Amino acid sequence: ISVNGQDPRNNNYMLDGGSNNDDVIGQRAGAQARTPIEAIQEFQVITGQYDAQYGRTSGAVVNAVTKAGTNDFRGVAFGYFQDGSLTTTDYFSEKNNRAKPDTSYQRWGGTLGGPIVKDKIHFFGSLERFAIDRPNAINIPARPDLAGNEVTADRVWNTIIRGDHQVNNANTYSIRWLRETS
Repeated sequence: ISVNGQDPRNNNYMLDGGSNNDDVIGQRAGAQARTPIEAIQEFQVITGQYDAQYGRTSGAVVNAVTKAGTNDFRGVAFGYFQDGSLTTTDYFSEKNNRAKPDTSYQRWGGTLGGPIVKDKIHFFGSLERFAIDRPNAINIPARPDLAGNEVTADRVWNTIIRGDHQVNNANTYSIRWLRETS
């Protein structure tokens, strides 16, 4: 993402106001951990006139705010599935009479939140799973013996667990555990 004509590494990715930048290869790669999409309550994109708290950027500030538990139990379950029969063979594979690779797209998960102690302590959790088999056609006209269709298998788990405690009307604290494994 390029904002205000700046290089993508000049963006600042935050989660609930805390840094979520990929400091290993820089913000060019985006956020450090990808938050499950159903765990996001809202997000802000700030592109100019930053407060001092956003001093590390000249591009954009992207702040994702996670959902929290409430006094009612609430949850969501979802699934998106695409079978390889719903896709076409790519142009070069079809032209060279190669079989279509067996591909699929699966994304499923859910959330659950609610009270531990009504009006005081709440929990929220989210789990998201990706299982994607992507086709990669390798076409080398000068070396047809090296050409073929490969499948890249991506397997990702995204998890977040959040707890909130309202000590009194003026004091609240939260704790979060966020993990992305692939």
